[in-house]
Amino acid sequence: MRRRHIEGQDVVRHHATVAWPDTLLAARGQPLAVGHLRAVQRGTARPTRTVFLLDCSASMVASGALAHAKGLLMSWLRRVRKRDAHAVVIGFDGRGAAVHFGPGVPRGWHARWLAPLPGGGGTPLQRGVDAACTFGRRGKNGGPLNGRVALVLLTDGLTNALPARPEGFDTIDIVLPSGGANGPAHDAMRRHVGERQAARLARIWGGVCVVR
Repeated sequence: MRRRHIEGQDVVRHHATVAWPDTLLAARGQPLAVGHLRAVQRGTARPTRTVFLLDCSASMVASGALAHAKGLLMSWLRRVRKRDAHAVVIGFDGRGAAVHFGPGVPRGWHARWLAPLPGGGGTPLQRGVDAACTFGRRGKNGGPLNGRVALVLLTDGLTNALPARPEGFDTIDIVLPSGGANGPAHDAMRRHVGERQAARLARIWGGVCVVR
């Protein structure tokens, strides 16, 4: 596990041996620090509903990050199903935001719709956040919940938007998929810019920023 400090936010680079989402749950309520990673709080309650907000912009497609994010999503959705919890997946790109998996979609359809999920255009983060908030604890699609509600944003961070903290979520994680990690130098610069922006967003939202 490698750590990189970006503007006051510890951005953690995870390898396949690190469990998700248990590691992230260790530092809820404050920026992730080295001390949190050494003292994981295993008793944190798992979410009853997890809303995955997937950046499908052109930059995610070009870098390979979208393909990597889909792989991560497949793994996480299987874990959510094993816990008999509820998952919602919202994709956003230049055309807007749309719910691709959630209420009314039978479980087990993940692979059918996730692989061909399109991407392109800009990064309308605010539209994605607005769509996600409808599934938060107080959203019109949220309904009564006894457990926790989590938001996971998968993005490359290449956006100038800094929306206010999404309402109705107990925990928020911002995940930067590591697609194209061995690309040319100009790609490395774009990744650095994206990481800095994602770290800023995590501070505003009181969440955790992680590179996977």
